Order: sequence, then structure tokens, then C-alpha cells
Amino acid sequence: MGSRGGPEFNAEEEPQTTVYIGNLPSDSIQGDVEHIFSACKIRSIRMVRDRETDAFRGFAYVEFEDTVSVKKALELNGALYDGKELKIDVAQNRNRNGGFRGGKSLLCLLH
Repeated sequence: MGSRGGPEFNAEEEPQTTVYIGNLPSDSIQGDVEHIFSACKIRSIRMVRDRETDAFRGFAYVEFEDTVSVKKALELNGALYDGKELKIDVAQNRNRNGGFRGGKSLLCLLH
């Protein structure tokens, strides 16, 4: 499955190892994300939850061990998982004002 839209990943120019995965089912758990990326070397997963209700918000950030894994992960953009089309893209970095670009939030990930 090829990447649909979005910027092309270039490991030499962008050593980014974190991807955004969105449109996950609301009952997803970390094991689901591990299953989706089973062919990749995962360093960490952060499932994003609502601060007030603690409900899963339908997206996560996954940090990989290497850029080969990032490329494999990006190839899954648009794949169906539990009847939903996954949105997978390189995670955006914080902007200079401390906010985030593109509507995706990237908080500190543990290495």
C-alpha cells in the first residue's frame, strides 16, 4: 500500500523517527498499534487520551528505532484496520511558539 498524499519521507534530509497514526478505533489499545506495526522496530508508543475524561482520542505517536521502520510504517497509510482507514504520517515538530503545526500534537516521548 503506497502513501496517499502527504510529504515524501527522505531519511537523509529528515531523520524523523516518530509517526502519527490517526483514525484508530476508539477502543484501541497499545497492543493494537504494536500489531499494526509488527514488521517495524518500535521504540515507544504514546496513545493520546483526553485530559478530562481519560478516553482514548483515536490517535497515537509511535517512535521507531530506525528510518527503515518509519518507511515501512508510512506504507500503511490508508490501510483498513477494524473497518477504518488509517492515517499515518511523519509527526510534526513543535513550532517556535511552543505550539504545534498541522493540528497534530507531539509531546515529549521517552527514549
